[in-house]
Amino acid sequence: VGGSVPLWEANILEKVALSHGMQRSVKIDRIEYFMDALVQSLKALPTTIVVGSSSQQLLRDYLNILSFGFADAAQKEALKKMGEILRLRDIINLRGSLETPEVYWDLPELEGMYELISREFELSRRISLLNQKLDYTQELVEARRIQLKDKRGTILTNWIIALIVACVVLKCFDFHKNWNKNVSGLKKRVSGGKPPKPPPCNAEMSAVSTAVRGFKSAASSSAVSTRP
Repeated sequence: VGGSVPLWEANILEKVALSHGMQRSVKIDRIEYFMDALVQSLKALPTTIVVGSSSQQLLRDYLNILSFGFADAAQKEALKKMGEILRLRDIINLRGSLETPEVYWDLPELEGMYELISREFELSRRISLLNQKLDYTQELVEARRIQLKDKRGTILTNWIIALIVACVVLKCFDFHKNWNKNVSGLKKRVSGGKPPKPPPCNAEMSAVSTAVRGFKSAASSSAVSTRP
């Protein structure tokens, strides 16, 4: 690669540099395979974000949120995809497996050969392209997570409003029932529903009057008989 000397005549260190470059290319191939699978699994996600949930799915979400320990499957899937993205970022940028090995820093000629092999396999461009894809997929999944979080908050708010309305309606029915009962009792008292105290009997009144007159007559008779 990059010269007229055949590979089988190169020294051991050059073969090591060549093997490192090829190993790096194989690792990137493997990462690209997982990256393509991730992108394919997120292919329908932009349409889902734009269109939103169907009426049936929305109804299921409203019913499922009533169960204790509710966890939306879509939220779990979004969190899983975010974990896959971060794992690929860790492999590409943090673990150092795709960086230039430190052994070549003291051997400029081998480092040059290693960089030549890297350019031959376009490793830098492929790594940059992988990071761009990861940026896009991470933004896409994050947008989906925000949408699901907002939907869950909206569902909870609507359920709270529905419970408040139900409490108000039940209170109104109870108030109406008690009001009708109080009005009915008031009407009975006003219209004579409660019988008044009966007047004294006429016979009793006449007996009392007769007794009073007899007492007066007896008193007058005794007064006449006592005169001289």
